Amino acid sequence: MKSIPSLRVLLPLLAVSLLCAGCGRKAARTLGSAVAVEAAAEWITDTVGDMIASASAGATRSDVIELPDGMLKPASGYLWRFPEDPEDTTVVWNPGEAHDLYSYVVASESEGGWRPAMGYAWDYPDDESDFSVRPPL
Repeated sequence: MKSIPSLRVLLPLLAVSLLCAGCGRKAARTLGSAVAVEAAAEWITDTVGDMIASASAGATRSDVIELPDGMLKPASGYLWRFPEDPEDTTVVWNPGEAHDLYSYVVASESEGGWRPAMGYAWDYPDDESDFSVRPPL
């Protein structure tokens, strides 16, 4: 994710900006400016870093779908790696697996790729977002 590294670079600047805007004035008087700025910068960096980590941990995965009832299922083209373990949500790409939404479209050999089922052809082969196929002649 491009935004996370840039946030880590900007966090110390954010801390100083907050202190300059009035946040931490009491601490600055009590502990001294340099100590307060350093403490506030560390606290903000840790807090925002934890928030980023939490958000990343709960980020939506493209290989697993959450159903309305909260249950998870592998996305089209994927299978559970260990189907006997309900706690394990790792999936593996399964070439040849039928797409859930598009009839006669199956997972290709390369992960995330799709191809027409045997005997079918793309209606619009130059449009990667169009999954319509034409039947065999």
